[in-house]
Amino acid sequence: MYLFIKVKGSRPETYQYLMVDMIDTAKEKGGFIDQKTFKTARKYGFDSLILTDVNMQVLNGYISYVRPLLKPQCDFFLVNRNVRQHCKLGEIMSKLVFDAIGKYIHPTRYRQIVETQSLNQLISEE
Repeated sequence: MYLFIKVKGSRPETYQYLMVDMIDTAKEKGGFIDQKTFKTARKYGFDSLILTDVNMQVLNGYISYVRPLLKPQCDFFLVNRNVRQHCKLGEIMSKLVFDAIGKYIHPTRYRQIVETQSLNQLISEE
């Protein structure tokens, strides 16, 4: 949820296919992850991601402290308790929101909310 809300309201698959080496490379490129690095970019047409210093601190904390406890067997950034790629992020996000507010909201609607609020709240430089 942090990635979706704080980084960018992209499709959940963007974060599902995020690799650890992409985060490492982003450190060297000022937090930039180019859409061309996503394996599914051709299928979904992903947007590029820009990670701020705060985003990088959160992601590095996950890589350093949480991810090793799961003993991952893959290079995907988000792994599940079965030590594999975390799939169905849209369903997980919807469940978390339902638990919080008692309403089901589809991930596409989250993106619309984030985009609308960004347009209303941010100036063009932000």
